[in-house]
Amino acid sequence: MQNLVRRRVALKGNCPRSSTKEESLLHVIRDCNNVREVWHILGFKWDKEIYSALPLAEWFDKVVDNFSQDRFETFLIAAWVIWSGRNEEFYGGKKLSAAQTATFVRSYREEFMNAQEKRDMGVQGGLVIWRPPPSSSAKVNFDGSYNRDTGEGGIGLVVRDVDGTVLGTLSMKRIEIAYPWMIEGKVALEVLKFARDLGLARILLERDALESILEKEGIKQPMPWPNMD
Repeated sequence: MQNLVRRRVALKGNCPRSSTKEESLLHVIRDCNNVREVWHILGFKWDKEIYSALPLAEWFDKVVDNFSQDRFETFLIAAWVIWSGRNEEFYGGKKLSAAQTATFVRSYREEFMNAQEKRDMGVQGGLVIWRPPPSSSAKVNFDGSYNRDTGEGGIGLVVRDVDGTVLGTLSMKRIEIAYPWMIEGKVALEVLKFARDLGLARILLERDALESILEKEGIKQPMPWPNMD
């Protein structure tokens, strides 16, 4: 697997937490000593005979196959928080201990579940230009909003097949956002979960106005996830 330097995601070849180790995506989200402790606190045990020798994509597939929906959601949140924390630390931001990271994951998970209970299904309007996805794929147009004064955000997404037929929609309003940079993570989690609920194997994501909304609010975009290949 190419390391993160070759993918132009990191700026140097060694992990900033364990400088003797070459930094790959698997190292960042699973194998780094600090990260191993996070997973342990959250109750995840990576069986070496099952998981450790697998490349990233196969490891992720194994996780999907073996975890319940609730466990899988916790896994996604933890992986995203670990990745975001690594970026924050890499660029001189706050460093969290394993215990602090695990606590944040649990709090985020609870917030996510509370938001799920309040979600309101409905058709989303305002999509002016739409281009179909490749055959055998579905396209997800998604959007988010954030109110700095109230600390609340909103999420909306619509899923269409290659013919433009709407497969499903989702709208969540008045979601409490602990930090502004969490908006895109919220949207990503909802997209992944909703696509999974619909049984979609291949999806194409397209942001609508989220980026301009964040820019208007003066919110710096988080680093994107690299491709999982």
